[in-house]
Amino acid sequence: PLKVVLIGFVSLLFFWIIMKLFVFQDHIKDLILYDKNGIYYRKRFVSLNTTEIKFIQLLSSEPFVSASMLNEILSEKEYSKSHLTELRDKFVLTLKSKIENLTGEKDGVYETKHKDDKRIKGYKANGAFKKKTSFVVHLFKIK
Repeated sequence: PLKVVLIGFVSLLFFWIIMKLFVFQDHIKDLILYDKNGIYYRKRFVSLNTTEIKFIQLLSSEPFVSASMLNEILSEKEYSKSHLTELRDKFVLTLKSKIENLTGEKDGVYETKHKDDKRIKGYKANGAFKKKTSFVVHLFKIK
């Protein structure tokens, strides 16, 4: 009897791990994942610098990133408005090209106006960026 219970428990545990593995693979298949080194999409990788990673983290946690928030990420110095606009435009263009090379999506990050105040310019992500997690963390996540 103990042997049967043990075999049943091990079989159930094995089945649960295999099921979680397939769910994990389906979950990450079409996501753009990021970590401290760069972004991943369908087993491909693009390296990003720390500024780009900070911006991606902000985009993943905020639905709208204002131009002033991006200015704080890009530079600690006070520049003229036109120079900050140029820095932002170059930065976003570089990041967009990296995302396009990785995913094929032309507007991975795009400029838009705030929904409540059209004077505020900001940025949104077309797809959701998710922090990369390991299978072991996913395995024991209850949800």
